[in-house]
Amino acid sequence: MNITRYFRSVENQLFSTPCLVSLDFHSEIIDTNFGYFKATLSFYNNSKLFLFELVEIINERPIIEKYRYHYQDANEKLVFRWDNAPHFPKMKSFPHHLHLGNKVRESEQPSIQTVLLQTIKNIESE
Repeated sequence: MNITRYFRSVENQLFSTPCLVSLDFHSEIIDTNFGYFKATLSFYNNSKLFLFELVEIINERPIIEKYRYHYQDANEKLVFRWDNAPHFPKMKSFPHHLHLGNKVRESEQPSIQTVLLQTIKNIESE
């Protein structure tokens, strides 16, 4: 696997997300095995999911060095955000954590599939 193939697989996964109205996907390849992508998914209820990953391919496996998966409702209010920004050093899961509204909880790094499933669960529960 190289970075181009990884980005293509992520984009294909995002395009098949239920409830999706539009997808804006931008990737930047820094070299054969290193790059980042940003994506904005808009849903029929006017909520949005913003994704960012800085990725390096090592031994044909994607290693996500930085990530942010931010979901907000139609009023632009944060519903959840997983990220690994190093601003909660006392958490056991440091640097990984989950923002739920105005609360922060320990969390492991989720897969994009997990993020998409949680997003759809939120949309369907409205």
